[in-house]
Amino acid sequence: MKRMIAFLFLIIILCCIAFFKHNNFNLFNKFDKLLVVTNNKFSQNYDYIENGNQIYYSFNNEEGLEFLDYNLSDKNIVGLTFYFYEEKFNINEFKNAVNFITSESNDLENYKIYYGYYNGFKKFEMINGKKINFQLVFHNKTYILGFPMILNGF
Repeated sequence: MKRMIAFLFLIIILCCIAFFKHNNFNLFNKFDKLLVVTNNKFSQNYDYIENGNQIYYSFNNEEGLEFLDYNLSDKNIVGLTFYFYEEKFNINEFKNAVNFITSESNDLENYKIYYGYYNGFKKFEMINGKKINFQLVFHNKTYILGFPMILNGF
């Protein structure tokens, strides 16, 4: 009987974890384009561009969601960059979902630039004593969100 209770308890915990992860991911699933930067070629037949040691894969929403369903830790991902049209991205929802975000700065020709930390992405850098693992830029009605930073320019 104790084993059955422990088993049911474990199932409930796993379901809660899966639900929690899925809901956090919903914040990002409305992207228009996904750019994946890696050091390895994937075994799947994806189109890519090589630049030095890095390989760049570009996906539309449907392809990107399929790609993200796989375990990313096995793919030696260097960075992810999501592109959202303004109407598909809610900045207030995003601010509530992340662990830390800076206030915007308008230092670069009317680009709104944010930095912060989101515990759903494991890699981070320590900058001024804070964990930083994403960069968010808004310009010309488009949000660009990069983990750990935007690696391909904006």
